[in-house]
Amino acid sequence: MKGIPALLGATDRETYSDSEALIASKIEEYGAFGDVILREDLFGHTYLWNVGHAAHIVTTSTRPQSPLVLAEYGITEELCRQWRPDMDEERAMCLDLTVPHIVAVLEDRTVILCCWMRLFKAVRTGVTELPAYWLNAEDAEGCLVYHLTPETPEGDSV
Repeated sequence: MKGIPALLGATDRETYSDSEALIASKIEEYGAFGDVILREDLFGHTYLWNVGHAAHIVTTSTRPQSPLVLAEYGITEELCRQWRPDMDEERAMCLDLTVPHIVAVLEDRTVILCCWMRLFKAVRTGVTELPAYWLNAEDAEGCLVYHLTPETPEGDSV
């Protein structure tokens, strides 16, 4: 895949693979609502999340915040840069670390929906835990617009 920045900024759909074209169409379809983000993980999964709906769930429910322990997820400055190669590190250092993250717990993985720049600042400044709201699997599925699994080479099984 070309990666998130290329998909969000590219206009020449003829250069897209089938999966990239599908993701680009989902971004156009759901992006009009303004609350949709695209996330890729290090295992090749691509997710399109309705973070507006996720924020609504966590702010209107009585669920408590629970800490996101950075070490449990191996979060480092390098990992943050890998996930957000276009990150403005100077801007990241100005962000408020008291704003809770939203974390989705899916059947087989945990996905941090936002914000990698705050994670970067936390690691850089030695903060080991951040406030977070955790979406259970049912709520997470309700916020997941689209999930593309990694492409499997011909002859390999998933």
